[in-house]
Amino acid sequence: MGNLLEKYINVINANKFVELAIEYYYNAKIKNIYTDDGFISAMISMEALFNEGPSDVKYKIAHRAAFLLGLIGNNPIEVFSKLNKYYNDRSKLIHGSGSPEYGSARGDLLDYARTSIIIFLSLLYAENNSKKDLLRKIDYAMLDPKERDALREEICKNIGEFKLPVPRTFKGKGPNGEYKVTPW
Repeated sequence: MGNLLEKYINVINANKFVELAIEYYYNAKIKNIYTDDGFISAMISMEALFNEGPSDVKYKIAHRAAFLLGLIGNNPIEVFSKLNKYYNDRSKLIHGSGSPEYGSARGDLLDYARTSIIIFLSLLYAENNSKKDLLRKIDYAMLDPKERDALREEICKNIGEFKLPVPRTFKGKGPNGEYKVTPW
């Protein structure tokens, strides 16, 4: 984790929108995605990444996220459909027009947010683009197969760094001697 932080901290510091996306992602994890606050935080995380203006917010988030997540193996049509539904649910909550259903699929939103943050970190680290330039690059890659392949290659180059193994057993020396803990 320390190595990842050292590598990407300058990217995070230089891109307030990524810092905001990470902050709201962790808020969603803490508050629980199955609560209104957690759900709204997860959607704000996605908005911070994929939206740059006040128009067509739902479409831009769903379309851009579905495209990027599709490049790494997710079903883009499924992602697009779910994100449209999640945005509608978010609007119901924010505007007080009802409560959304809390289905088990809502956990997908946290996965989408986490993976999207990783993708943005990787792309910003590689090219040091502004948000506007990066979103333009994503939009153009949707239209140009060569740009799409180059974008996929860039994403795949760094995304593996974030797959950290979690040890099943922790061993070490403490103030009372050696210890071995297996939490699950």
